[in-house]
Amino acid sequence: MTQSYLPGLWDTRSARMKNSTKWCNLYSTESKYKLSFTPSNIAPKVPLYLTVLFLVLFFTLLYRLNASLDAKYIVIIVLTLTLPQYFFLRYLFKQQIKSNLLVGNNVLLSESGELTFAADQHWQITSASFILPFGCSLVLERNSKKLFCWVFKDSLNNRSYRRLCRLVMRQKANV
Repeated sequence: MTQSYLPGLWDTRSARMKNSTKWCNLYSTESKYKLSFTPSNIAPKVPLYLTVLFLVLFFTLLYRLNASLDAKYIVIIVLTLTLPQYFFLRYLFKQQIKSNLLVGNNVLLSESGELTFAADQHWQITSASFILPFGCSLVLERNSKKLFCWVFKDSLNNRSYRRLCRLVMRQKANV
């Protein structure tokens, strides 16, 4: 009884389409996720952490090798070498943060590992990307051009960061 009122839903022969050409567009069928990058709170502290680590290692090494030197001379030598290193690292990190095209932009991430910044900027995550406990390094490729980006863990929300890390691991596994 209901079938007579809605013939196209049950009887596929009466509901044929004029253009029944099969087509598949990977761009429209693939899942995409919107990533919103924010400035990191960890990034400004990294040069300080690296300098302190270098300071401790260098002081220990110098003290072990030159036990005959007085401690104040060792401290002067170590500080003379590490303070310029700290300011240089701080400068490099500030430049990287300023030039990071991810921060402040909404980026689309596809299941195949493609990042889309704008309508014409599609970058592919390569297998050279890697993950560390406090962030991940992305090596992006487009038309044989490479782009290196560092994504700190606090630059994305937890779900988006995990999704990005899964795609990096998938790219490494596909090699």
